[in-house]
Amino acid sequence: MIPAIFLHAARVTALRAIAFTVWTGMGFNPHAADGDAIASAIAENVLAMPSAAIWGPEKTAAVMAQFSAEESGNNLEAISYWDYPARGAWQQIGGAGKGSADQQAQGWLRLLELGSTICPAFPLAPLCGGCTRAWRMANRRTHMAWRLTGLEPWPGE
Repeated sequence: MIPAIFLHAARVTALRAIAFTVWTGMGFNPHAADGDAIASAIAENVLAMPSAAIWGPEKTAAVMAQFSAEESGNNLEAISYWDYPARGAWQQIGGAGKGSADQQAQGWLRLLELGSTICPAFPLAPLCGGCTRAWRMANRRTHMAWRLTGLEPWPGE
C-alpha cells in the first residue's frame, strides 16, 4: 500500500511540474494567481479520470495548463462576457466554470472526453467554438503545450 502512495505522489509531482513548465515557457509566473491550486487540480484529475485524459496524462496535463493560462491567466474566479458568460480557469460556460479547482478541472476533462467523441480529429475544437470553426486554434494550442514541455519536437528538429 505504501509504495502505491509514493507512486501516486510522484506522478502528481511530475504532472504539476509539466504545468509549471508550460506556464514558464509561456511567460507566466507559475505561482501567480491560482497556479498552485490549478496545477494540483490538473495533476489529480488527469490521474483520476484516465478515460478523459485522451492523450495520456502528460500530454493532457500540458494542454490543460496551456488552456488555463490562455483563458484566464490561471484565475479560478475569472469571468468573461465575450460570447457567453464564461467562468473559471478554463472559461467554461455554465456550472462547469464555477466551484473549486478540482470541480473546474473535472468539468474541462468531461468536455474534452465529449470532444473526442464528437470531433475525433480535433478533440479540443468543441472547447474552442466547434469542430469546424475552431479546430485551428485548438490544434495550435495543443501542439504548443506539447512543444513547451518537450513532449513533441519543434518543427525542424
